[in-house]
Amino acid sequence: MDNGPFPMTSNQHLVLRHLLLLGALFFFTGCITSKYKMVNKDVPPAVALDRSFSAPPAVGATLRTLVVNHGPGSWKREAFWDEYVLTLTNNGDRALTIDQASIIDAVGLTYLCGDKPWKLEKEGKAHVNRIRAGGRSFVYNAAPVVIFAGIGAAIGGNAVAYIPSGIVGAVVGVGVGVPINCLFVYSMNIDDRHAIEAEFNRRRLVLPLALAPGETRTGSVFFPMMPNPRSLDLHWSSESGSGGDAVLALEFLHGIHAKALVRSVAK
Repeated sequence: MDNGPFPMTSNQHLVLRHLLLLGALFFFTGCITSKYKMVNKDVPPAVALDRSFSAPPAVGATLRTLVVNHGPGSWKREAFWDEYVLTLTNNGDRALTIDQASIIDAVGLTYLCGDKPWKLEKEGKAHVNRIRAGGRSFVYNAAPVVIFAGIGAAIGGNAVAYIPSGIVGAVVGVGVGVPINCLFVYSMNIDDRHAIEAEFNRRRLVLPLALAPGETRTGSVFFPMMPNPRSLDLHWSSESGSGGDAVLALEFLHGIHAKALVRSVAK
């Protein structure tokens, strides 16, 4: 066989083979994403907060816990939202509806809860950019002390590239199989994406939420991550025509996604 004017030695063939396999490995790992991955099972359970909203006696509303990125109770590996788990009860004798949930951030802006994970994730990232553009610092994994009460130690950021060892072995062993394996992983990503969506919807409180007299429901409302939010607001109405807001001040969450403000220096 004619190898051209510059025939390659066996060592050069070996080096070329390794370079090709290394390139295939980078190509393959580009197909893998942690965006749709659940957390490991060793994450500690969520910490009970049990903070009651200020509301009329007929409207029972309690913040059970708060789930933050990489914190106790977290279930998505990289979650660009904060999950407020609520218990809602109709203590009255007439039907009651929780119409909407909103949160007020540190500068007084109001945000409605999200109902689609990927839209919420996109909005969450844009929200972080606005915060930083406004001269404030933002920390994805910073949680208030109350979230880690009783845990013993804070959970640090531990996001790593997810590369199953068996799949990597397949890439190194059979370079020509990379496109096929990549299609396989692409299919896995789709399945994982659907699993995240299903879990998000299973946990989410679908609003408006009608509650019959004496009925209780527990579920989550999701918001973009924001440093030191001021309050959580639930707007309610009843069949009698009355309505109002159940409000929970959030001073006890001081420190969430936050650190010292960046101060501009006059020149």
